[in-house]
Amino acid sequence: MCRALCTGRYAPWLHGKTLRRAVPFTVDKVVRSAGRRGHILNLGHGVLVKTPEEAVAHFFDVVKGLRYDSLFKESMLENLEPVA
Repeated sequence: MCRALCTGRYAPWLHGKTLRRAVPFTVDKVVRSAGRRGHILNLGHGVLVKTPEEAVAHFFDVVKGLRYDSLFKESMLENLEPVA
């Protein structure tokens, strides 16, 4: 299985406690936008001082859990052409 790499650009404000649920959605959107070539993710310009460590760990857990084979499964089927 392919995995996403943890290094690139990601807005530091998305690590606040109240936006914890936004991390999986945003990471998914960024990776899908990059397409099959892959995307390198990181924490943008760093982490805000008051950002809880758990929120940063959550970001990396989400990124480590990405699976390209399932992210692009639907689009792989859309791109198939009939052979007969």
